[in-house]
Amino acid sequence: MPAVSGSFRSEGDDLIFEPRFPLQPGLRYRAVWKGEPDVAATFEIPKAKPEPPVFVERVYPSTAVLPENHLKFYVHFPAR
Repeated sequence: MPAVSGSFRSEGDDLIFEPRFPLQPGLRYRAVWKGEPDVAATFEIPKAKPEPPVFVERVYPSTAVLPENHLKFYVHFPAR
């Protein structure tokens, strides 16, 4: 795995790492602090729950035959 760029700061006994770009859900990361003593931890960002699929609820006009010059349609999606 490539290294993740970012910055770190110390708050009391905690060492906080802030990545430059967001970490990707579903991937496992390993953090290593090279000091006295070396400290390593592995963690995983949980995957986001999938949202229900989007579908078309209605389309207007809903007639079987339209004039040749009809240019406007209305597509309705269910509200979330």
